[in-house]
Amino acid sequence: MTGTLTGLPHDKTVQKGIREFALDHATDEGKHHAYFKNFFEILWPKMPNDFQAKIGALLQKMILAFLYPDDHELEQILLKFFTVEESSEIINDLLSSENVIEGVRKSILPTKRMLKKCNLFEIEEIEHSFNSHKLMKV
Repeated sequence: MTGTLTGLPHDKTVQKGIREFALDHATDEGKHHAYFKNFFEILWPKMPNDFQAKIGALLQKMILAFLYPDDHELEQILLKFFTVEESSEIINDLLSSENVIEGVRKSILPTKRMLKKCNLFEIEEIEHSFNSHKLMKV
């Protein structure tokens, strides 16, 4: 018997594999969060202020690089079904969508809490950088 939407067999092995994959991913993300938490708690305060400001202003760009939809990949997929103009319009609509921006904001809440606890938003350049990309409001 196959699944209605996926065509995949209703096999507990597949479901178990998916659950294990999701658990591995969550565990990995937890390790990343712990690493950066330690970095900002231990090493960040030891950095010179001007270096903190320069690096801190780039944080939002790094976060967006990982969480924002990849427009190049989207284009490659969409060009299989739409013209260049149509693909471009779809991508522009998607990337400017409040739903996408809100999803990114929600995804970074744990990171923002950690950065706030480590006083990063007391540095004007960092706060401005996050505000200018609409990442501060929830």
